[in-house]
Amino acid sequence: QLRLLLEYKGMLMGVPVVVVNPRFTSQICNVCKHIGKRTNKHFKCQNCGSHMDADVNASINIATLERAINRVGKSNDMCCTIAHVHSGLKPNPSLCVVG
Repeated sequence: QLRLLLEYKGMLMGVPVVVVNPRFTSQICNVCKHIGKRTNKHFKCQNCGSHMDADVNASINIATLERAINRVGKSNDMCCTIAHVHSGLKPNPSLCVVG
């Protein structure tokens, strides 16, 4: 029901509401797009060494996904991750490209 309410309010205010599957967003490094390690509330990327709160990492990834979805054909911010996240499959870090 929250989603319906947000879509309704967004429509009233003229604000687009983009639904993003949050699956695996706390495990993908928002810096280098590789799969990192989440331990409870903490995220650490074994590739670039980035570390932060896992929820903060996830929220940055969700915002990046939203921007990439709204700019289809214009950006490759998360070119491999979007399809994998929407399908529910775990992303393959070797396919990810940061644009």
